[in-house]
Amino acid sequence: MHDDQIDIISFLRTFWRRRRLIVYGISIVTLGSILIAVSLPRTYRSHGFYQANISAPLYKTCRNALTDTQRFFAFLESGQYLNATESKDLRRSIRESRDLANLFVFVFESGSGDSGQNKENSSNVLGLEITSESHSPERAQKTVFALGAYIKDSLLNYALHEYINSNFKESSESLRTIDKAIIENAFAEKQLLVKKSDLQKLKAEYPSVAIEIKQVFTVKGDGYQYLSTTAEVIKTQAAISETRRERAKLVREREMAEMRYNFFAKARDLLKNYRPGEVLFREVLSLKDQFFSKDSDKDTVKDILSTLPVEKDSEFDLSKMRFVSGPTLPSESIAPNKRHIVLWSFIISLFTFPLLALLVDWWGSNKSLITEPVDLSLSSNPLRASTYAADVAERAGAGFKKS
Repeated sequence: MHDDQIDIISFLRTFWRRRRLIVYGISIVTLGSILIAVSLPRTYRSHGFYQANISAPLYKTCRNALTDTQRFFAFLESGQYLNATESKDLRRSIRESRDLANLFVFVFESGSGDSGQNKENSSNVLGLEITSESHSPERAQKTVFALGAYIKDSLLNYALHEYINSNFKESSESLRTIDKAIIENAFAEKQLLVKKSDLQKLKAEYPSVAIEIKQVFTVKGDGYQYLSTTAEVIKTQAAISETRRERAKLVREREMAEMRYNFFAKARDLLKNYRPGEVLFREVLSLKDQFFSKDSDKDTVKDILSTLPVEKDSEFDLSKMRFVSGPTLPSESIAPNKRHIVLWSFIISLFTFPLLALLVDWWGSNKSLITEPVDLSLSSNPLRASTYAADVAERAGAGFKKS
């Protein structure tokens, strides 16, 4: 206990002798940490919820495309959302698709009872939670707003691409099916006309023959009853009329299918060059008005327009694509934590400099012993060497106790 008390007192004496080193060192480190904390750029976080109402099929189609960094920056360059400096800084933080994907999270409809992958595959998307961090509150808010505009643009683009291409394909297939049906109808009419002609010739050649065509009309208990030649002619004529009515219907359907095909063929031309989604949407509506304006009074045109409700489709409802909360303008930074930086710097220096004071004091007391040259002649005199070593050890111990 006495030795421990002596050691503690000797430590306290050393700290007092080296108090300037300790106080100045702790003060310099603490002041330096304060200067560093003040000079570090602040980081602000803005967030917002963007309502999108994405259907499950559209989500499956565009979820990976939304994280296309090249398309994202191409969109930023086409608009006035960020200036050149802000866009350049954003490029430094978004280098890969996963960097862009980390900025928004899809929010699915609740109540389905599914979770994870099953929920993603079966549920519609209500919207997206968007977050962004920047060195200024205004820039963080602008970035969230730009991300919302980009999501709207992408959803409109992919929905319009899917809508136009699928309808073009459907119209093309419908045209082929209707053309085939018209050819078959015309062949059936031709066969019926030949049959009618043969029946008329048979009736003219055998006017007194009542039953010549053995076609069963009905079956009764007393045997078979056959149609007369006149009845056969009437029946055939009725079939010809029905065939012609069917062909007229097919011709009308073909006219509508051809108009739809030509409209979507022109609409596909709009997809060849990149356009912002809202611009593309307006151009499709304008094309629709121009294409059908000449014959808008026709029944076929009216029927076609009733099947092309582009502006009424929920996926193209621009009023539902908006921020329902945010983007927020952050008032406080999330990093760096200046208090933590200064506090930890003070705590570390509080332990480091007293230890350094002990080392400096020990070195000052024992430097002469450690750096004193050794007499090589001692190697030839073992007794003198052992005496010298004991003397050195004793002096080193005395010096440490003194410190």
